[in-house]
Amino acid sequence: MATTFECEGPFNIGVRKEAGGRSLKAAAGELKNFWASNGLGSRVGCYVFGFRRSGGSYMPWYVGKATKSFAQECFQSHKLVKYGIALNKNRKGTPFLLLLCHKKGRGKTNGKAINALELDLINEAFQVNENVTNERKIRKPKYVLRGLNDPGGPSSALKAYKQMMGY
Repeated sequence: MATTFECEGPFNIGVRKEAGGRSLKAAAGELKNFWASNGLGSRVGCYVFGFRRSGGSYMPWYVGKATKSFAQECFQSHKLVKYGIALNKNRKGTPFLLLLCHKKGRGKTNGKAINALELDLINEAFQVNENVTNERKIRKPKYVLRGLNDPGGPSSALKAYKQMMGY
């Protein structure tokens, strides 16, 4: 049976304006408030850090997994460095965290399912944003399906393919 994940968020992350740009509000007290406001800090699963743009679209910049808890893993110092890189490249936009929570149940957490989901999410994020700050697990495409993402619009055959595959 497949492991179930529940999508929660996106949750805005506060930003501090500084002389050199912006930084996340990631001091201990601020993070405690962040996790208290959504009640998901003790959960496990995968997460996506990104930016919501002025038009309402979302852009992923980092995908991670949390096998201990989101509160313990999402804002570790080396991840804050990755988020900082993304903040510097995105002078506008609201940073957010989207959580894909492993559904609670009896028994152990399915670490293999979390790993598989993380791999899929990293590669989906890379398809949307080649500048994701993930350094590992990115599989560069070995082929291109012409017309799938072209701005000119797909042919009728490609439209049928997209409908069939749920694009």
